[in-house]
Amino acid sequence: MKTRNIMFALMVFATIGYAQEKLTYVQATSLITQYKGRETELQTSITNGTAEVDSLKNVIAQLDVEISTLTTRLEELRAVPLEPECTYYVVKEGDFLAKLAEYKEVYGRGNYAKWPKIYNANRDLIKHPTVIQPGWKLKVPRP
Repeated sequence: MKTRNIMFALMVFATIGYAQEKLTYVQATSLITQYKGRETELQTSITNGTAEVDSLKNVIAQLDVEISTLTTRLEELRAVPLEPECTYYVVKEGDFLAKLAEYKEVYGRGNYAKWPKIYNANRDLIKHPTVIQPGWKLKVPRP
């Protein structure tokens, strides 16, 4: 039915559009044949394009799922508080926080005032900043 309508429209077009040139029956038939061939090509192109669009819709759906998963994971990671990088120091007899803050392997000479960083990083272990025990493994936060 569609093809008949297109064919009729083409014949009318051929008759009206080229009326000034007075097409012959053979010329009009030739044009109709050309247009039918072009219609077939375009129908094939539409079919191929539709298949490609459907394929791309599937890819988009997969990407949407992946984006959703990654967004959820990103939110989870943002919810985890970041701890500064740490090294560790094992307390020796006679150590106290201000003293060990000045050790070369901790913060270095002149950095005794950084002892609160060590205290805050180890609050689970140190109940009072003046009381630390030999053998304790203390976290030493790094910038």
